[in-house]
Amino acid sequence: MAKQYATTIRAKQNNSLLNVSTTHLVNLLEAASEMIDRFCGREFDSSARTEYHDGDGSQYIYLHVFPNVSLTTVGVSSDYWVTETNVTTTALLVHDVDGRCILKHTAEIEVFPRGVQNVKVVYTAGYAAASIPEDIQQACCVMAGNMYAETGMATSNLPYESEKIGDWTYKRSTAGSGGGVDGSGGVLSPSVRRMLSPYAVHRF
Repeated sequence: MAKQYATTIRAKQNNSLLNVSTTHLVNLLEAASEMIDRFCGREFDSSARTEYHDGDGSQYIYLHVFPNVSLTTVGVSSDYWVTETNVTTTALLVHDVDGRCILKHTAEIEVFPRGVQNVKVVYTAGYAAASIPEDIQQACCVMAGNMYAETGMATSNLPYESEKIGDWTYKRSTAGSGGGVDGSGGVLSPSVRRMLSPYAVHRF
């Protein structure tokens, strides 16, 4: 099932989406949710996952999804998973703020040994649908509205490109011109970026 960071009921509070069919609105919200993940460099919905990481000789690795992390198993291998050394999950500390998974002094290993895809983590993490942060939900709705406008299906909601007061004439922005229903340029408009930036992960 595709992820959706805002409900259709919430999205229809946006006037530009009020008359959009439920099926089309769901598609827009799902597309917006995927774009949010790509922009932020992380996922937000709660899910069970298995990840393989490159050990770098340090005491920690960064999980791809957080917060609310619940570790199931953590293992390391030096022979391409012919054999595996398990690490007791209670001997690991996970930081919800950045997804960092740290070995305690009681762990079976001192560091995650250097290697390629030699650390395996099975865990559940992320926000339940009802607890997705407000900023993420709002960004998802705005982006859905922007996408709807960009396709030319909501020309009445596009911002003005020009107007004339005498005899009152005006021209709407054309679809695909980067207007967006919030009037600030494109699906990932500046207002959307401001909402999402606090959640973005930048790792090097």
